[in-house]
Amino acid sequence: MICKDCNKKLGKFAKNNHSIRCLSCAIKFQWKSGIRKGTGKYSRRKKIKKCLLCRQKFIIYSHEKKQFCNIHHSQLYHTIITYNETKQLLNKLSKEFLIWFTGFWEGEGSLVREYNKFNKHYHFTMSISQVDNIIYYFRKKFKFGKINKYLKGECLGWTFGGVGHILPLIQIMNPYIKINKRKIQIRKFLKDKYVKELLKYV
Repeated sequence: MICKDCNKKLGKFAKNNHSIRCLSCAIKFQWKSGIRKGTGKYSRRKKIKKCLLCRQKFIIYSHEKKQFCNIHHSQLYHTIITYNETKQLLNKLSKEFLIWFTGFWEGEGSLVREYNKFNKHYHFTMSISQVDNIIYYFRKKFKFGKINKYLKGECLGWTFGGVGHILPLIQIMNPYIKINKRKIQIRKFLKDKYVKELLKYV
């Protein structure tokens, strides 16, 4: 016996199941006829959607729940949500507190820029280290980040990462920064490719 579509000799499995097609041709036939549903090459169930971020049109299969044209835009969209939430939180803080916090960060804080091999862009972290329990006060006030203990618990560090948290804080702190070293760090941060792209949407 031979396959009805490709004229190849049928195997034992096809003969035992009284099939008129080989396995590969049978699968193709099922995609074409709509018996199978999914992302197969022969599936006809497609629809057009608009990316939530850039509003460009892209094609998906009917069973898929994609809302973005690529993974990068998905990450950027969620960063924008974090940015807006952080900005609303910071707007509730008093000017006097922010000036005092900026001075504290200039003396005891840091802004670290590291390359992330997984998502192929630079990752930023801000932190403040101090022996005093004031670190817990900062964590309670800002409501993000985590507290770590160093030197057998003698030193505390409040650390947070993600452009969505760091960018709105830097935008508010920027007018009050006086030390040149910190100004240079912030300029480098604002020149980052991912930060620039984020600023287009906020």
